[in-house]
Amino acid sequence: MMQRMLAAAARGVRIRILIDDSMTEADPQYLALLGADPNIEVRLYKPFGPKHKSMLRWVDYAAHMKVIDRRMHNKLYLVDGSVEIIGGRNIGSEYFEYPGEFVFRSRDLLGLGPVVETCGAAFDMYWNSDWTVPIEQVVTQVPGAAEAAANKATLDAFAANPANYPSGFYDDPKQIDAEMAGLDSSLLWGKGRLLIDDVPTRDGKPQTHAELDRTGVAIDRAADQTTDEALVQSAYLILVLDVAHRPAHVV
Repeated sequence: MMQRMLAAAARGVRIRILIDDSMTEADPQYLALLGADPNIEVRLYKPFGPKHKSMLRWVDYAAHMKVIDRRMHNKLYLVDGSVEIIGGRNIGSEYFEYPGEFVFRSRDLLGLGPVVETCGAAFDMYWNSDWTVPIEQVVTQVPGAAEAAANKATLDAFAANPANYPSGFYDDPKQIDAEMAGLDSSLLWGKGRLLIDDVPTRDGKPQTHAELDRTGVAIDRAADQTTDEALVQSAYLILVLDVAHRPAHVV
């Protein structure tokens, strides 16, 4: 993924990457190599403690309630302000069903139209929040141009070797032009509305439940208004409804 981002940046694409630090085990110095490109910015949300699988990291995590609470679990891939992929997929081999001991089945939504602008504004809300820190402020030494160029050369060589990827990864999609041309008629169209929780303040300023849990409030309201059927797909949500009056199917 880093190699593809750098290749896009070389074409003049401006790239912004926002990562929640709660499960970040990558060396921030390595992430800084990506941010060293003039067209790429990398920021961490609520960074804390030493990186890697360190006990001191989790001690630091547990000692700061404001850091523990209300992590950023948003997943958004937004391109040119016009097309987005949004859903529950993390970036990792097991989330893309590569061969391995186990895989996760994730579902994504393709977003077009007005909802894309709303998602862009939501990204900016977290990107510009007081909790978000540029990667350059996390590392001990900001990589120079020569170090970044050497890293890109290494990644280009890695990406060009099919042995580094599962069988079929480099196969060209069959009839891709025809499939893209017919995509419009094959999509299931519906109205989209983004629900996103507000960013908590750093100064302890009181925020209402409706602000901090917009998603939960909206789901609760929808459940109260449901008269026939509710379909919910989530890896985490446990929805309790009065099944005698409102049947719920949780996938």
